[in-house]
Amino acid sequence: MPQAGRAVKALGFPAAKMLVQRMSCLPGYPGPVGESRMAEVLIEESKSVEHAKAVVDAFEERFPTIRELREMAFSLRASFELIPDAMERLKDEYRQYVAQVMQDGNTEELAYCEQQHPEIVREVRAKLRGGLKVIGGSIQ
Repeated sequence: MPQAGRAVKALGFPAAKMLVQRMSCLPGYPGPVGESRMAEVLIEESKSVEHAKAVVDAFEERFPTIRELREMAFSLRASFELIPDAMERLKDEYRQYVAQVMQDGNTEELAYCEQQHPEIVREVRAKLRGGLKVIGGSIQ
């Protein structure tokens, strides 16, 4: 479970290492030790799995340095960030989903939702305690 104040990373170590290994045929490949460090950097710099894939795919001629990997991740980042309106729409959809999960009594799925987005689950609970109802999957 994520600790308070720590961001959930978009990419786990095994997946990051597998992506870095896709570049192992390039000149300058650092071997397993360097590969692990590059995977750590990819985790730090990636906004999503798709972002990490794009970063790795950008290198075709030689294995990047840590600095080059960071710079490429930064230069591609804007393409993988959600604009505020889209983010708010996704949060609204997720609120409706959480409300439906609560109404259905699916405790396992609710626990997962609470682990991933505790602030949204708290918000939906407060709305439902305040007298709002779930009608057709939306909170009214």
